[in-house]
Amino acid sequence: MGRDLARALARRLPTPSALIGHTLWYGAATAAAQGSAWIATVLLARGLSMSEFAAYGYYQLTVVTAAAYGSVGLGLTTSRLVAEGAPGRAAPWGALGALALGAALLVAAILSMLPEAWVAGGLDVPRWLLALGAAVTALQAMPEGAVLGLERFRAVTAVSLLSGVGRLGAAWLAAQRGAPVLAMAGLVAAAALRIAGFGAVLLRAVGLTDLRRGATIGPAEVVRIVRVAAPLFATSLVSASGAWLVGRFILARGEHPFALYMIGIYWFSVGLWLPNLIGRVLLLRLGRTLRTSRGASVALVRQSIVTAAAAAGVLGLGALVAGPRVLALYGPDYAANGLLIGAFLGAALLGAPKDSLAHALIADDGQIEWLKYTAARFVLLLATAALAGGTGVWAAALAFAAGEACLVVLGFRGCRRRRLV
Repeated sequence: MGRDLARALARRLPTPSALIGHTLWYGAATAAAQGSAWIATVLLARGLSMSEFAAYGYYQLTVVTAAAYGSVGLGLTTSRLVAEGAPGRAAPWGALGALALGAALLVAAILSMLPEAWVAGGLDVPRWLLALGAAVTALQAMPEGAVLGLERFRAVTAVSLLSGVGRLGAAWLAAQRGAPVLAMAGLVAAAALRIAGFGAVLLRAVGLTDLRRGATIGPAEVVRIVRVAAPLFATSLVSASGAWLVGRFILARGEHPFALYMIGIYWFSVGLWLPNLIGRVLLLRLGRTLRTSRGASVALVRQSIVTAAAAAGVLGLGALVAGPRVLALYGPDYAANGLLIGAFLGAALLGAPKDSLAHALIADDGQIEWLKYTAARFVLLLATAALAGGTGVWAAALAFAAGEACLVVLGFRGCRRRRLV
């Protein structure tokens, strides 16, 4: 399998010009989001007690997981529908908006009704704020997906900077006052700013006339959306649940291991930052090239995989050198685990090609196939975490490494069968 992968990527490998422009702008947008999240986490780790920091981390993890349910796959679905749209044909804006709002409200209602022990995990997390955060975060997926589908990457960067500043301000205030609830509220405010910003960009880019033309909600529009969104929603549900369940497993072993897990899972997401944005840009490009040239599409997929792997490799190498120093910034309670960042970034390195493989399959109507692969990864993730449970937070790093490697192997086999690599 390894030789097949290397051989497939080496054949007629294209230059990176086809992706690099949009990737740089989208990278700036996601860098603003990731950078503000990291600085906020460092401020809170140093300014809050371990119990308060664990509560904030659990709030963030639960909001992200619930929002993945509440977005029902509409982020990627909207990007794909907009990218594939023919000139003069309006996207189904009305149906997309109605589904986004209904799903966000539903997930907030469910969180409000679940038993306290299931939701709060024994930590001081306000139930109403958790439900509000999940709903608002879920709502941002659809307008963000629309703006990305229109390839307005500069506007995405501006909105990300604005929301990042808001999040940092809330984190600084929370750290100064020792009030984690302010940082939690800051996450909600940042998501609300993104909704407003993306909505304004969408209105300017599409125009009120086009939005009205696509406002009709009928069976054809709903079927068109559900055909793409349903498998993506199931995939998001399985993928997001894995990180949350592993987090609950680590939390059962104490607040300190869970606080370390929240630091590690953040750096895991950093390791997948560039691969994810490269894969997202690939989806937009493939939405057009698959209809005109299979050869050009294969070249784009190869280019995306190699670029993603190289980017993750550079981050992984940096982690080996700077990881202990970076971890020391979080405070003396965490500095003793010097290899933590490197371990989670190493797990991300194994999964670097997965987003390119996933988005190639999705662009080729392989959503259900990718769902099967994600389900296999989910089972392996939980099984590995359970078997290695005695090692605490290191069990999570090992579990993510095993899951990512599994997903890449299965994804490559699926793309090879479809002649996408």
